[in-house]
Amino acid sequence: MSLDPSKYSQNQIESATRKRFALMDEFISNMNLKATAATTGITEFSGVMGAFSMQFGAWHGTYLGWRTATVHIPASTLAFEEKMASLTRATAAANSPLQNWDATIAGQTPTLGPIYLELFPNGRATFTEGTYETRLDALENLGNALTAQVAKPVLVALGATVSAFAAEARALHDSQTQAKAALELLRIQLETRRLAIAIAGYQVIGCGMMVWGATPELVETLFDVNILRAPSMDAPAAPVDTLWTPATRTLSTTVMPVGATRLEAWRTAPGGMPEQLHTGDSGQTSVTIPVTITWVSGGLYQIWLVAVNSTGASEPGPVQSWTAP
Repeated sequence: MSLDPSKYSQNQIESATRKRFALMDEFISNMNLKATAATTGITEFSGVMGAFSMQFGAWHGTYLGWRTATVHIPASTLAFEEKMASLTRATAAANSPLQNWDATIAGQTPTLGPIYLELFPNGRATFTEGTYETRLDALENLGNALTAQVAKPVLVALGATVSAFAAEARALHDSQTQAKAALELLRIQLETRRLAIAIAGYQVIGCGMMVWGATPELVETLFDVNILRAPSMDAPAAPVDTLWTPATRTLSTTVMPVGATRLEAWRTAPGGMPEQLHTGDSGQTSVTIPVTITWVSGGLYQIWLVAVNSTGASEPGPVQSWTAP
C-alpha cells in the first residue's frame, strides 16, 4: 500500500507553480523581499541566500523577457493583419489599393490579353484568398512581373509600388513569426529558471529549519505560503489612470486596481514594440524605472501600467505620451 508523501519530501514551491509562471513570479518576488530582510546579518544563510539571489536575478530577467514576448505576438499579428486588410479597404473618397492597381493595369493592357492574365491569373482573388503565405507570394510575384514590363513605364512604376507594399507586409509577417519563435524559446528557458529558483528557495527554507530549530515559527518569515495555497483568482482590473514623473523615473496610478497585487511598467519606443520595463513591489501603486533603462533624447514614448496577480495580467491602463529630453 502506498502512502501519501510527507510534505517535507516534496518541494511545494516547484509543484504549486507548474505551468503557472505568474504564480511563481508572485511568490518568488515576495520571498526575495521577505527572506532578504529576515536573514540579513545571519551568517548561516550567506551561502543559500547568495545562490537564491543569483537564481532570482536569472528568473526575473527571463520572466521580464517572456512577459514582453507574450505581448509582441498579438501586437505583431495585428500589425500584419491590418497591413493585409488595407489592400482591399476602400473608402467613400478612394478606391482600395488593389482596385487602383487593377485599374492601372487594365488601362495599359486588355483585360483578356496575355499580360493582364499573367498579372492577374485568378483575378483579384489571387491576393485575397488562400493562406497569408500564398497571398504574400502572389504580391511579390505581381511586383516582379510588373517591373519586367519595361515597354510600359506605367506598369514598371506600379511594380515598384506593389513591391514596396509586399516588402512591408513580408517584414511584418516575419516579425510575427520571429515573435512566436522568441516566445517559445523564452518559455523553455523560463521553465529551466523556474526549476532552479524553486530549488534555491527550498534550500533557503531548509536552512531556516536548521538555524531556527528551536523557534520554527521564524521559518515563516522567509516566505508567504498563502500565495501558493490561494485559489486561482480572476485577472485584475486595469489601472484607471497613469502618472509619469520623469524626475523620479516613477510611473504610478491613483489606486491599486481591483484584484491586483503588483504593477508592471511598460513602454513603446518610437517605431518599436511594447517593452516591459520593471515590476513594482507588492501593494505599491508606483513603479520606479531602473537607471539601466535608457531613453532616446527627443524620442516620443508611449508609457502605461499593467496590473498583475498570481493568475495573470490586466489589460493595459491609460497610455501617456512623453518626449524624452
